[in-house]
Amino acid sequence: MYFMRVFEERSFTNGAKRANVVQPALSRQIAVLEKELNATLFVRGHRGAVPTDAAVKLYERVLPLVGGLANVKEEIRAMAGQPVSGRVVCGFPPTINRAVVGKVLVDFLDLYPDTEVSLFESFSGQLTEMVQSGELDFALGAIPEQASNLTCDFVYSEEVVLGCGEPIAGPPFRPCRLDELPALKLVLPPAHNVMSKQIHALIAAGQLRPSKIVTVDSISAMSDLVWNGGWASFSPISGVLNLLELGKVFVYPIERPKITYCLGLMRQHDRPMTAAGGTFLSLFSAYAARIRPAWEALLAERQTI
Repeated sequence: MYFMRVFEERSFTNGAKRANVVQPALSRQIAVLEKELNATLFVRGHRGAVPTDAAVKLYERVLPLVGGLANVKEEIRAMAGQPVSGRVVCGFPPTINRAVVGKVLVDFLDLYPDTEVSLFESFSGQLTEMVQSGELDFALGAIPEQASNLTCDFVYSEEVVLGCGEPIAGPPFRPCRLDELPALKLVLPPAHNVMSKQIHALIAAGQLRPSKIVTVDSISAMSDLVWNGGWASFSPISGVLNLLELGKVFVYPIERPKITYCLGLMRQHDRPMTAAGGTFLSLFSAYAARIRPAWEALLAERQTI
């Protein structure tokens, strides 16, 4: 396990922190392993602990064994037939928390009173970092390009729409083309957020030309700017369904280019999903499946007005 922590962190210092040991003890264990294998596993330098070819091969062989052992342990616990219990520590983005997770919590805690839930809310990039650091059991977060210690159990996606508290693209629900819009005052989440990366790519390609951009790391502040301050923002459909009931909200489906909000259910590969966590996610999936039909019904209703 010590070897895997150093390999994943590319650092003896950070590997020791994740393994909950002091660095000298971890270094000694790695040295013992290198002696047993008669191979150098890491090259120490200013870039940290760089894995050798031998380390890469060892990690590839060990990874499925560790993950498999963790899963077997959880399956044996489940075989005991005990009621669903234990603690669930998870995280979701603000829009999905508001539209789905609150309802899930009510049902879950009512059906399974022996469970405890610690729920964290943040933007997608931060949630993935919290899973990597071990702060969360799992989270619906950004799917990293490279993260050897993470597993993506499933992919979750939603259509993205444009929203504002003012009519910036005609009557509400009229499909819009981003390259034909007037210059917008645009509010975006932090750069490591999935949505922010997509919008910045469109701006760089000349498909969107905002007059101003402000980056806000607060869903409350973003909401105030968008719904009361005349700024525009992009949101998955789950983020606007509840707001539409309040009125004075202008939402525009995007005809071109289509934007999809895509997240992954992330967890550490050696931290299997518990029975309580799996049950929570089953309820989440059931509620999340209602979002698209609700949106389509709303669009159909608006087209007949």
